[in-house]
Amino acid sequence: MWIKLVSPRSTDRPMDSAWKRQMAPPLSLLVLGALTPHEHTVTIADENVEKIVLDDCPDLVGITVKVDTAYRAFDIAYHYRARGIPVVMGGIHPTACPDMCLPCADAVVIGEAEALWAGIVEDAARGRLRRIYRNAGPVDIAGTPVPRWELIREKDYRRGGSSTGI
Repeated sequence: MWIKLVSPRSTDRPMDSAWKRQMAPPLSLLVLGALTPHEHTVTIADENVEKIVLDDCPDLVGITVKVDTAYRAFDIAYHYRARGIPVVMGGIHPTACPDMCLPCADAVVIGEAEALWAGIVEDAARGRLRRIYRNAGPVDIAGTPVPRWELIREKDYRRGGSSTGI
């Protein structure tokens, strides 16, 4: 299965510089990439550093959603869902406002996805996504894998450090 993970463009506030969107990659998506079983292909599209392609045909689209990216995330989700491509939404906004995200997605993740992601991918591969996936408890950060830095072009970001950490 080809899984496309998307970070919608952040909204600029009057006090923000253009560099804000390029400060750091979407770490949550890099971790999801590391959590994805190896038989699947993962790509990341970060609209904060590049124009995203919407006429492609991934098997599953995962979108990370914050309050300032919600409406753009909904637009992206509607685009894919109109073509029969399932969409999973996760992040702080779906966790805080799942009812707002449910009409826009095939599945919504409430809470951290670390313990849920492999099951979500398996359900999607079988065509059996549940509407809601809920994390039952706190995540042990010690069990979180190293982000898959190779899924992005590091030169697109202005953060310091290297692929071994920030």
